[in-house]
Amino acid sequence: MKMFKVLLASGMLVSLFATANPLDNIKIHADVTMIKNSSIFDQEREVIKSAYSGQSGFYWKGASVEHCFLDVMQNFESNMKVEVEKAKGVGSFDVYHKPISICLLTMSEQLSRIGTTPDYLQDMMLTWATDEVFKFPSKNVNPSEYQLRTYAMASYLGVFGGYYAIHANEFDYTDEERQIVESYFSKQLIKSDMSKRAPRGLKSCDFTSTSRLAKGLNKGKMSVDTCGSPMLKSTTGAIALGLRLGDQVLFNAGVKNLKLVLRSFDDEGIFIPYAASRGSAALGYTSEIPMHLGALTELLNTVGYDFLEHKTPNGMLVKDLVAAQINVLNDPDMLLKYTAKNGAYGGTGGPTVADFNKLTLMEKWSSSNINIKQIVRQNARYVDRFRPDLQQFRDQNYVKLDQYGSVIKSKDDHMIIDPYMLYVANNDITPYIMIDVKHEAYKLTQEYDIAKTKAKKSDKVISLKWQKKHTKDALVSWLDSVKWEGSLDDALSLDGSLGDISLVDGEYALNYIWVNSNKRTKYARVQKRSIDKVTVLNGNITHEARTSRGMPYKSQRESMKFEINEGVITAIGTLQYNPDQPLEETTFRGVMGTGFLIGTVTERDIVILHLTQW
Repeated sequence: MKMFKVLLASGMLVSLFATANPLDNIKIHADVTMIKNSSIFDQEREVIKSAYSGQSGFYWKGASVEHCFLDVMQNFESNMKVEVEKAKGVGSFDVYHKPISICLLTMSEQLSRIGTTPDYLQDMMLTWATDEVFKFPSKNVNPSEYQLRTYAMASYLGVFGGYYAIHANEFDYTDEERQIVESYFSKQLIKSDMSKRAPRGLKSCDFTSTSRLAKGLNKGKMSVDTCGSPMLKSTTGAIALGLRLGDQVLFNAGVKNLKLVLRSFDDEGIFIPYAASRGSAALGYTSEIPMHLGALTELLNTVGYDFLEHKTPNGMLVKDLVAAQINVLNDPDMLLKYTAKNGAYGGTGGPTVADFNKLTLMEKWSSSNINIKQIVRQNARYVDRFRPDLQQFRDQNYVKLDQYGSVIKSKDDHMIIDPYMLYVANNDITPYIMIDVKHEAYKLTQEYDIAKTKAKKSDKVISLKWQKKHTKDALVSWLDSVKWEGSLDDALSLDGSLGDISLVDGEYALNYIWVNSNKRTKYARVQKRSIDKVTVLNGNITHEARTSRGMPYKSQRESMKFEINEGVITAIGTLQYNPDQPLEETTFRGVMGTGFLIGTVTERDIVILHLTQW
């Protein structure tokens, strides 16, 4: 008894218990297979890509993929300074005020839709590693800046480190470049112990008592970032990348944080950092937990560890934590013990807990972007082993909406790892139905073409039926800028009455113009993209794709074909105007002599070919 008291007083007893955690005994090696069946894994990527084929663009609060990948993240520090500066005042929560925060969601969402690792992602990660852009700030800086910088660092390292862990073979790096990226992400993720990163004036989360943790968060005394989102992101990323690289030190750093994460669940399986202090947004935040539990289950399965049977500090097994998330889904009132006294999350302007409680259950799911199909997909191994009654809610293959019209998140700004994809690719037991993805995609294309054909008024008119008013207005503005003297209807007419019968022989610059519509902001931009060279001789058109940094890429513009028929000129090419757009056949038409051809893409954006003097 005396020895027990001595150990307890000295803290040694806690240390002794900590060393007994079976997670600490996991040994990894360099040849861990992250994906056993690549054909199944690749099909799932194609199925998701196909599901979003009719949704080419992704914009959130003003942030486009192009803006984020090619501008914000290639100039990380300068944009971080913008975010830090804007955080000091009151302003609109859009990309111009929060470029770093918002672009994480934009880029993660886009990568889940395109089904490949694009060149611009490879360039972005190499730039980060080469320039060593992520640096933990000193605690002497302003607390708001400290929070923004540590959150961004842990989030981006965790999310994209995890993506690299799964898709490393798709990165076309030299041996030297690969070494730079891998060593940098490993080094920084090892440092990403968010449990000790509270800004001045706040305490770190209390991992020894769930009641004190909840109290501290609800009173604003503790920094939720030390146990919440950045902790989860960096933990999952470190474990994934550690497994991929066979890096025991990195893996152990992830395990160290994982043990703290598991201390943050109460005796009902509620993740306190997402319940306390989050008000009416608590259910929405909680929706991230099943994805992390599912991903960790699959990642640890690659080294033979059954995470679902792992015992957590509250006495529950991880499989019980998964079950608890389903309980919370069906009974969000479980969260009220932490949220009932909270006002609007983030201050004024949003719904209060009282407002949220007036919603029906399905309305709560919809507003929180959580649903049973989502949880079941993210935790397929748990469902197959322990809850076969829930298999009815899992679709093979992927569908993007649940039965109530809510989005089924396969990935998001927490991780670009789809637990279900890992499960079906690494599971030898559960049958998996292969489908002809290309054929299914072709059928959808045919159906779309039929619908689009029915919508045409006439072959003598370029139809803008699907475009929003602000997009058409932007086109009118562009026509004015090139001194077009006719009306919009005149510009869309193909009867030949406004133009010349033939083009004058000579050399022309072919300017690719994109009228980009943002349905969220009701604003459209006119952007000049690439420039090619066109030569006209004796009525024949010769097209020369020129080197250009802008989109459509040169390799795409080389596909352009031109036809002339009764004064109407038609140009057809397989193009992509934005990184998040599918590569699709685009048709431009116009009357010769007007100097421009007009086309539409994705039923939303207008594209133009503008002929000017070379």
